Parts: sequence; structure tokens; C-alpha cells
Amino acid sequence: MDQKIQVVVLMPVFKPSVDFLYEQIASIQNQKGVEITLCCVVADMVSKEIITNMAAKVGIHLKTFLPQSKLGVTEAIIFGFKSTIDSFEYDYLALCDQDDIWLPTKIKNQIDVLKTKDADLTYCDANVINHDNTKEYGSMHVLEKRPKCPTIYNLATGNIGTGMTFLMTYQFSRTALPFLRKAPKWMLHDYQMMIICSLVGKVYFDERIFVRYRQHGANHTGIAMSKELVQIYESPVQQQKNEVCLEKHNCSQKKNQWWLISKFIICVLRNFSIRVRESHARARERYSFILNLEHETRKRLSFHKNHFVIANLFPWISLFFYSVYKKRRTRARYAIWFILFILIKPFERS
Repeated sequence: MDQKIQVVVLMPVFKPSVDFLYEQIASIQNQKGVEITLCCVVADMVSKEIITNMAAKVGIHLKTFLPQSKLGVTEAIIFGFKSTIDSFEYDYLALCDQDDIWLPTKIKNQIDVLKTKDADLTYCDANVINHDNTKEYGSMHVLEKRPKCPTIYNLATGNIGTGMTFLMTYQFSRTALPFLRKAPKWMLHDYQMMIICSLVGKVYFDERIFVRYRQHGANHTGIAMSKELVQIYESPVQQQKNEVCLEKHNCSQKKNQWWLISKFIICVLRNFSIRVRESHARARERYSFILNLEHETRKRLSFHKNHFVIANLFPWISLFFYSVYKKRRTRARYAIWFILFILIKPFERS
């Protein structure tokens, strides 16, 4: 193709290992068939020089974003999203950690998946390795016994997609940004994105392995039971014990994750409601008849026991009327008043 696909890779960096960081950046630079821009959020506020030197050594196009204070991983991703969207035009956005290794065809294969499956976000499996990349422990999804289908039900039992394998479309990155929240550790950015995309778009899990997922003493999250991972493969007795522990861990997670995911969905819907109300306020400023319509409605409903509920639904109702009014103008105005009169009439005092 004449023009390469533009991909932004967003990487938060916090007190990195120089060797691990070099391997990760080199593997990003080696991606085939795409034009890569590496965007690093200097979350620790002191690693910019290290990142710049590494990028120059590898020869990758680099952009660094420096926050005003130290950031955790979710805050760094949100900050990076905002900075990237404001600074670049791109086709796809990928997330990555500072200490893993990508296979050369990761991005190209994931772009093909997004196109063929008509998805908004895709994630893949990863091969778990030890700290110096000399031993492989196998599929991350098999080790953690993760469900393969990214449904909202499966997400309620815990996060099943790892952020460092994510590739998303430009449109979804813009859609997700307003809903991302600085959440506690139980709901990191990748968990939030999985839920958001399951609600408003399409998520696809690619079972192929495109990442070597390094486990070491300084992992921010790591995989479940990672401290016992080496023992699982080196001792049959310990393997059986750890499988029992992992099963108990998963059962306890399932008991409380429904409440957690419900809380986040409510947060997403509340945010969307606020955006609707903002649009409603702008519509009221531009078209005075909407304001008059609201006053008349509130006046008629002021005595009704469900006044509070109906009043809170009014921005949604009036925005629908507003969209119709913009298309049909005068005739629609009289039709809207007539419909509103029919709807409200049963609530009036006899």
C-alpha cells in the first residue's frame, strides 16, 4: 500500500528497568506494515531522559507527555488518552506496558481482526515468561482460566482482557475517553474499557499469542498467583495446591464483582446523562420554545407524585422533540405541543 496505517502506541512509564524498556521499545519499532508513533506518559516525572535516549537508540518516532504530578497507571492512561487525541491524527491506538515484548506481526494482525470482525476493540493472548526471557510458562488466559467470550456477564466475574494487548479504533478511543475514571485498583483502565466497549460497541478476543508477558518482582499487576508461577511448573505437589488456591480466589472474586461492575455501569450511565443534560441546556439557549415547553410541563406535573422522576426524564424527552423540530420546524412545533398535551392530560387534576 502507498500510505501506511497510522498507529499510536500509548505507554505509561514509571521507574522502568532500562533493559526491559529497551526490549519493549525495540519490539514496537519492529512492527510490520504500519507507521508507529510511541507516546510515553512520564508517570514518575523523572524518566523522560531515559525514554528519549532509548527511542533515539532504537530509531522510533517518540512523543512524551509530562504530567504535573506523579500518576498511577489508570490516571496515566487517561492523561495519555487526552494528550494523544489532542495531538495526533491516527487510525488505531494500542496500549502497552514498559516491560513486555511484542511479536513483529502483533499490530498488523490485530488491525486485520478489527476490520474482518467489524470490532471496535480487540485483545489477544500472551505467553507468560520469566524476568530474563529464558523460560516460557504458556498462555496467560489458560493459566488464569479466563472465559473466552467478552460478554458483560463474564466481565462481571472479573476482568478478562489485559490492557497491554489492546488495539482499538480511533473512534472508540474518543468514545471511551469521557467515561474513563480514576478508579481504585479493582477497576483499572483496561477493565473499564472492556465494560464500555461491551456496552456501546463490539469487543473481539483473538486467541492467538502476540505478546511475551514478562513476570518479575516489580509488576504493577501481573497475573493471578504469579509469585507461585515458577513453583507450579517445577513441583507437581505445589501445582495441585496452587490450583486449589486459584480456584478459591476466583470464587471469592465472583461473589463481589457483580456489585463492582454494577457500580461502574451506573457511573457510565450517569456520565452519559450529564452529557445529555449539557446538550439540553445548549438547546434551551438556542431555541426559546424548549424552555417554554419545560416550564409548561413542570407546571402541569408539579402536583403529581411522580413529578421528580418525570422531571429528571425531561431533558431526554425535550432533546428528542428538539431533534424533530430542527428537521420539521413549524409543523413539528404544533405536533409536539399536541403530543405533549395528550401525554400530560391524564396527570392533571380532575
